Amino acid sequence: MTILHVDLNSYFATVEQQQNPFLRGKPVGIVKDIGRMCIIAASKEAKRLGIKLNTGSFTKALVNEPALSLITNCMWPWSSTYITVDGWVTPCCNIYDPRTLNFGNIFEKDFAAIWGSEEFKEFRCQIKKGETKICYTACII
Repeated sequence: MTILHVDLNSYFATVEQQQNPFLRGKPVGIVKDIGRMCIIAASKEAKRLGIKLNTGSFTKALVNEPALSLITNCMWPWSSTYITVDGWVTPCCNIYDPRTLNFGNIFEKDFAAIWGSEEFKEFRCQIKKGETKICYTACII
């Protein structure tokens, strides 16, 4: 049996750096919302400044390193999803109850069709625009 463990701690920050050339090579921290300042991803450059995930270490960095860019964004629905044991596809592990929100069932529909559905795309658009309240009430980050 082969087990592959991939550490994606910098993934979301790297995605932001790739999408925005201005951020490349600069310290970047991903936070859920400005009011909730727990860093959920940090670029390699930010980690060199001592930024740690899921802590308030950004406060010191903002004072000592004003070049730190904080990005408010949840990347989960673009890179991952949560599937319940009975096949319901939900946006993430914090919104795990399919009665709250689901995009379909893998026992009834192909996963690729669910992932690329208009409903899932619209949900992603709502997140980008900050228009989905369920993420702000359900997310523990």
